[in-house]
Amino acid sequence: MAERRYPKAALVTGAGKRIGRAIALSLGRAGWAVAVHYRESRTEAEEVVGEIVAAGGRAAALRADLTREEQAESLVPEAAAVLGAPRFSRAMRRSPSLATAGNAISPPTCGRRSC
Repeated sequence: MAERRYPKAALVTGAGKRIGRAIALSLGRAGWAVAVHYRESRTEAEEVVGEIVAAGGRAAALRADLTREEQAESLVPEAAAVLGAPRFSRAMRRSPSLATAGNAISPPTCGRRSC
């Protein structure tokens, strides 16, 4: 199996608090570059970034309101640009569902009930 030629990078949504924070810190300790997403928890997100950087890792805090389509769509490319991660395929950017640390957002299914 070929070795990766790009840094391991992760985007953790809701990473300023609770489980998102724990995931971001764990990835940072494991050597991943981490994009720490927040919507309103700027101070907490910056603290997570500070902890990762203090431990010798790379991290950046990124704000986005994931209920706003344009902000949700721009978050992954922004994280990739900030962290130097590989470009994501069109299929990944247009995924029909968005999983976050705190919840999962999926489009309605019209087959079982009305949309």
